[in-house]
Formats: sequence, structure tokens, C-alpha cells
Amino acid sequence: MCSYIKKIKEGIFMKIMGYILGILFIIGSLFLWFRTSDGSGLNNTFQIKIASLAIWLLFCLILFIIYFIVYFLINRK
Repeated sequence: MCSYIKKIKEGIFMKIMGYILGILFIIGSLFLWFRTSDGSGLNNTFQIKIASLAIWLLFCLILFIIYFIVYFLINRK
């Protein structure tokens, strides 16, 4: 068995990817919260910040669901 496949089966690769996804989620959330204007140059109000975070959360939630499905499919016995 290839060492790459063995690492995936042991969960090392999936753990690292989980940490990377978590860190990217936090960095993206902090960026969206603390930026002063959006891409069109408009100032961010509290409502726009909440809407941006909600869209970001929905996108990341889809990624995390895919991640967990792959994780459970790989680690089932």
C-alpha cells in the first residue's frame, strides 16, 4: 500500500486538513468583520457585516459537510 494512502487511512492527512480549514474559516471571518469597506468601495455597516458573515458561514458549512462525509467514508471499517 502506498504511503500516501496509508497516511490518509490513519487520519493524519484528514486531521491536518481539518486544522487548515478551521484556521482559514477564522482568518476569513476576521477579515470580513474588520474590513472597513467592501469590494465596491461602500462602507460596511453592522448589517452588511452580518450578511457577509452569514454568506461566508454558509459557504464554509458546505465545505465542512463535504469534509466530514469524506472523513467518515475513509475511516469506516
